[in-house]
Amino acid sequence: HRALEKEHHLEIELEAEQKQLICLQKVSEKKHRMIVAQATMNHETASKYKLFLRNHLDSNAEKKKKKGFSGRTPVEFGASTAKILGDAAFVTPFAAAGKPVSGNGGNMFEVVASKSITIKKIRFRFNGGYGSSSGYELYKKRSFGPYANAAFDPSAWELVVSGSAASVFPQGAITAPFQVYIPEGSSQAFYIHGTSRGLVSRWQGAITGAVSAENSDARVLVGTALPQGAPFSNGYGNTAAAAMASLEYELAPPEPTFRKFIRIVETTLAELF
Repeated sequence: HRALEKEHHLEIELEAEQKQLICLQKVSEKKHRMIVAQATMNHETASKYKLFLRNHLDSNAEKKKKKGFSGRTPVEFGASTAKILGDAAFVTPFAAAGKPVSGNGGNMFEVVASKSITIKKIRFRFNGGYGSSSGYELYKKRSFGPYANAAFDPSAWELVVSGSAASVFPQGAITAPFQVYIPEGSSQAFYIHGTSRGLVSRWQGAITGAVSAENSDARVLVGTALPQGAPFSNGYGNTAAAAMASLEYELAPPEPTFRKFIRIVETTLAELF
């Protein structure tokens, strides 16, 4: 009797387990159907959104074509907006005011940025040699700020670009393209040096630090003439002379605040040590 009763209980338990399995199976199947339905809906939604975007873009493109546009305008692609500051030609108000030019090996000068700018080329003047090409080297001071304490120290400078440039009258010679960024409110010192032929600068009446060219974006300060031969020679001492140079530049985005802080710290340390 007890054996039959035990067997009966086992049958009841087995039946309960089977019912539980059937319920779990039904729940799993329901969840699976829900997941499949959700995925299908997401896919359809994504497809509809992509179609909407495509139609929207095509519609805008069609509108631009009707207005005479073909794709984006050159300005949107960052077309050249280069500006010119200074004058490398002989015929200038500076020269007309009784400040003639004279030969030298090179010239140091500073560019002070009223707005953030990127200098891309510098036009300068060889001492003669018109119709031929001569060598040059363009350096910039490693840190922002005046060059007075580092004029004859090569380690304080780095080469930006060098090569050979044609000497043309009256436009002068021009460097190869480069990029030197000067943030708003900073000054960057440059040194242009003739390696196979000297340059010319405006010597008479020049005062170091005076403004030789300016506009609302930047100003170029009267610098120092250096002799021919090896660069960074102090043969002329600190003789003032305005570089016969013009800058090709573009306005640049403002300097990020954290980068400005780092630059100020670096400049301060460089000036102290």
